Amino acid sequence: MDLSDKGKLAARRGRKATGLTEPAGLPSARFRTAAQLPYQRTETVVRRSLTVAAALGSLLLCQMGPVRALAAGAPTVPVACPGTQSGCIHAMLTILNHDRHAAGLAPLKLTMTQTNGYAACVGSLGHSVAMAQTGTIWHTNSRDPKASFPRNICMRYSTAGENVGMSASGDEMQDLKGLDKLMMSEPHNASVCASTANHACNILNPQFHRVGIGLYQSGTTTWLTEDFVN
Repeated sequence: MDLSDKGKLAARRGRKATGLTEPAGLPSARFRTAAQLPYQRTETVVRRSLTVAAALGSLLLCQMGPVRALAAGAPTVPVACPGTQSGCIHAMLTILNHDRHAAGLAPLKLTMTQTNGYAACVGSLGHSVAMAQTGTIWHTNSRDPKASFPRNICMRYSTAGENVGMSASGDEMQDLKGLDKLMMSEPHNASVCASTANHACNILNPQFHRVGIGLYQSGTTTWLTEDFVN
């Protein structure tokens, strides 16, 4: 298997997250970098073209700049994941928008087209399923190009980003909260996001307005893909 990043993989508490990075360039660009946290694997992705782009990368300009305070209060993060998969997806959306509200950013809108994909595009869910089938997290895999970023992006875009992760606590909601906490623990001030890419910069990128969320539960393990588009 050809993984997109050769970063060190650790398995403390069975949780890891990744956000792959690709620089601005043509759709065929394949440069990637990875950011590491202790005991965790992290990656972030960036890609640009005239009509499409993919996640955040070391060459992506993520200019936070001044932010506006939002009138609405912070969204309430659910204590437990609702019984349906749709409920869990919306719970993850609430977590992401709670992060963005704290930074004074507008909320992301969930796109079901990107979340579920369609016949010709696997979407965020298809990417999570593909990672589960291989037993590890990745953005690109030569054995499964259709599920690889950015081919799993099912919408037109000029900039897009992807975060992926897995956690095996046995509680899906705790997995989602834990992965988000891990991602948001990365540096994400304006200067950091202007020169590098990580999960927090993807989540707080003011250029992103829509997100596809792929959740796949395999046994006690939760596989997560977050695909951001502008």
